[in-house]
Amino acid sequence: MPAQTLLSFRAGKMNRENDTSNNVVADTRKGYIQLLNEDDLLHFQWKERSAAEAEDDLIIFPEDAKFVPVAEAVDGRVYMLRFESSKAKHFFWMQVPLLSICSSYIG
Repeated sequence: MPAQTLLSFRAGKMNRENDTSNNVVADTRKGYIQLLNEDDLLHFQWKERSAAEAEDDLIIFPEDAKFVPVAEAVDGRVYMLRFESSKAKHFFWMQVPLLSICSSYIG
């Protein structure tokens, strides 16, 4: 069964400055986030816009992950995907032009 795209929006990745830092810096590549349903699994993917394959492909299990705004980001466009089971954190920044569009995607 082919993958079904549930949601897609423009977003960039962010990376920690170094292994011990709590600061993140933006990866300047243009990309997007997709939520896909494939083989009864929910995939959270990040792709560079010009790429055919996802650079990040994370499986989301019910109640295990949260996509939340980062309060310390003064522009309100930085979000964190946090996994409860592993405490892994992935950071992204919205590349959409209006904050109201961002809030329509994030509940």
